[in-house]
Amino acid sequence: VYRDATQLYGIIHSRYIISPRGLQVMRDKFIKGTFGTCPRALCDSQHVLPIGMSEELQTAMVKIFCPKCEQVYSPKSKYKDLDGAFFGTSFPQMFMMTYP
Repeated sequence: VYRDATQLYGIIHSRYIISPRGLQVMRDKFIKGTFGTCPRALCDSQHVLPIGMSEELQTAMVKIFCPKCEQVYSPKSKYKDLDGAFFGTSFPQMFMMTYP
C-alpha cells in the first residue's frame, strides 16, 4: 500500500510542477539551488533542474538538467533515489519557456 501511495503522489507531483503554481514553487527552489549545481567547471556552479528520462514509473531514476550547457547528469545528492517519472521528461523545457 505504501509503495502504491508513493507512486500516486509522484504522478500527481509530475502534473503539479507544470501547473502555474507548481512552476512558481519550483522557480523558488531553482533560485535557492535546492537541486544542486552543474558539475561542469565551465558552467560556473549553474543551478540545475530535475528531469525524468521516462514518463513510466520505475523505468529510470531522476537526473539533473543544466540550463547553461543543456546536458543531463546523474545527481550526487539525496534526490538520486527518486523515480524520474515524478518529474517527467518535459519539466525543464516548460520551466525554461516560462522563466527564460
